[in-house]
Amino acid sequence: TEPGFLSTCSAQDIGNIAWAFGELGVRDASPMAAIAQHLLQPGALSTCGALDVANIAWGFAKLGLQSGILMACIAARTLEPGFLSTCNADSVARVTWAFATLEVPHPQLMQAISERLVQKGFLSTFTAPQLSDIAWAFAKLGIRNELLMQSIAEHAMRDACLSTFTSADIARICWAFAFLSISHDPLMAAIANLIVLNGVLATFTPQDMATVLWAFTMNIQNQQLTAAAVAAAQAYLSSNAGMANAIPQQELVAQMGMFPTTLASGPVMTDLIGTQH
Repeated sequence: TEPGFLSTCSAQDIGNIAWAFGELGVRDASPMAAIAQHLLQPGALSTCGALDVANIAWGFAKLGLQSGILMACIAARTLEPGFLSTCNADSVARVTWAFATLEVPHPQLMQAISERLVQKGFLSTFTAPQLSDIAWAFAKLGIRNELLMQSIAEHAMRDACLSTFTSADIARICWAFAFLSISHDPLMAAIANLIVLNGVLATFTPQDMATVLWAFTMNIQNQQLTAAAVAAAQAYLSSNAGMANAIPQQELVAQMGMFPTTLASGPVMTDLIGTQH
């Protein structure tokens, strides 16, 4: 934060600094405020490439530092002709996640990003976490783009991708589809099969499991998927017999409140609630 220091830094340096503060969770507003002030100077952001912009946006979002003017400038830079075509999967995912995390609506930017995402072959370059982040971000911003979500589902179901999903990735992508009321039975069936694998099931937190089961209720008319959700809950209870007791009762009640009566009154949920008494 020394006067004039940032003027000696390249765009890559500034992007790396913002990323590092976010990665380390250094919640010191002064350096980030100085970065924002520097970037708002005329022409400063025009020197930033795709990775620089992504790192800057991600760093501010990771720290929860809201700067509406800076995010508007980042959007303007991203919307410059040809800029998005230089963005790879990581850059697009970071920028999209940042705007959603900071709850900054920018329809024009999100429309441009969605058009980039559905370009032939682009989504195939995304990793499982990046796909789930994109799905989560669009849902968080309340953008119901069915073509995009269907494309995400198709790429998520690829064996090379699906097998790398973590429990957090699964929870985010399931939540996104359910929140937007977009059905994709093949994806939900693939996720149901994945969840019950011992190596995957053991990684779930109670909250992530509750989120996934809630998402399955969106397909309550599909008896096979409903049965898969119940099977996942049974497997989770069996493999984590003592875990439910460690969940505060208030949190558990809140989680159970997410389920409709048809699931919440079932034997699986009754067993789970019963462990609290």
